[in-house]
Order: sequence, then C-alpha cells, then structure tokens
Amino acid sequence: MPNLETLDLSEAKVVASTKAFYDNYCTGEDDLSCYAFHDMDQLRKVRLPKDITYIGDHTFYNCDNLEDIEIPLMVETINDCAFQDCNYLSKIVLPENITRIDYFAFYNCNLESVILPPKIKYIGSYAFSKAIEYVQDIGIEDIARHEEELVEYIEERLAGLERVKIYAAGQKKAGAVSFNVYRADGGLIHPFDVGVLLDRQGVAVRTGHHCAEPLIEHLGVPGTLRASVGLYNTKEDIDKLIAALERAIMMLE
Repeated sequence: MPNLETLDLSEAKVVASTKAFYDNYCTGEDDLSCYAFHDMDQLRKVRLPKDITYIGDHTFYNCDNLEDIEIPLMVETINDCAFQDCNYLSKIVLPENITRIDYFAFYNCNLESVILPPKIKYIGSYAFSKAIEYVQDIGIEDIARHEEELVEYIEERLAGLERVKIYAAGQKKAGAVSFNVYRADGGLIHPFDVGVLLDRQGVAVRTGHHCAEPLIEHLGVPGTLRASVGLYNTKEDIDKLIAALERAIMMLE
C-alpha cells in the first residue's frame, strides 16, 4: 500500500479502479471506483483526474488525515461511504454537475463548510440529516435576518451609484436584488456585458430573464443583473461587488 501525503492525478489518463491503490496496482477503468484509496492514512492532499464522473463507495474510507481534496467538475455521483472517517476533512465544494450523494458519503467527517450545487436531486439520508443539523444549529430565523440585512445593504450601496436602477427597491425580498445599469445618454447597458466584466473580476451574478420572461418583457428590458446572498456572504462581499461594478461601468461608458 503506498505511503503518500500528496497524490496528484489531475492530468492522469488512467484512473483508479476497484481497490487499485489498496492492492497497489492500477488497471484503468472509467471512473474512480470503490476502495481505490482505502486506508491510506498518511494521505493529506488529493487532486483527482479531471474527467471522472463517479466516486465509488469507500473510495477514501478511513483516510484519517485527508484534509484537502478538489472534486472534479464532471463528477455526478458520490457513492455511499466515499469519504467516511476522513476526520480532518473540514470543507468540501461540490461541482455543479453532481446530482447524487449517497448515504454516509461524509460520515464522521468534521465538516464545517459544505457548498451544494443548485440541481442536486438525491442526497443520502445521513448527508441530508447533517445539512439539516447545520441549518438548525445556526437557526433559520437568524439566517433569514442575516440575508435581509445584506439585501438592505446591497440596495443602499447600489443606490449610491449613478445610472443604476434597482427593481422593487425597498420591498421584501428573499436574498436577491435585481438591477440594471444605464449610460449617461439613458441607453441601457446590456446586463450580459456587465455580468461578463464582473465575472472577469471574480464577482458572480446572474444575468438574463431569471425564469421570469413575462415580467422581463413587461419591464421592457432584455434582462437584468441579479445579485444573490446567503448565510455565507458578508458586507465585504457586497463591497467587492460595488467596486467591480463601478469599474465595469467605467469600462462600458
């Protein structure tokens, strides 16, 4: 069994198969299959092949010291017990393609932060229960209050910018603010253009119809920008949005 602290397979053409590293050989199947890194208790950092779509059951089971892993963008399924007993794993970011997390996937991990994708369809019972506990520990009322404060702050900061129009300003919202930017001559700057420049500065917003095309048509605009906040956001994040927006406006004038 290999005694590794860092394992970088990010450029690998052949990926681990059933018990590949457990038995110290690699045969090269299509996905990262069960028990591939079982009991590698010295392993601390892992970079997986970019094209894998599936992480099998018990893949990193009992990797006691694993603390740094990036889940590749193409992964769609994390099977049961895949990261069980990874005691030092405190943060995980799940890719947008993932649709299924099976039971006990992260059992007995000391997770402090889990970022879930928007389209996930199935979460195993234990994983889901831990997510519920996480929200309950913080308190749903406190989360709602935090989001309301951030929405008020976004509107306050946006109102300080010239030629920015906020839609439904001052009204109760669920953690999102829609707006558009206009040129000095009154012409609308297309929200897609503004969104691209914000993205280039590391600020993520939504642009377009937001599944509300009849409303967008009623407003007479091609779309809007939408800044969304959650319990993980801070006023500093909003300040970064405003700074990036000011720069984008200057570039698009």
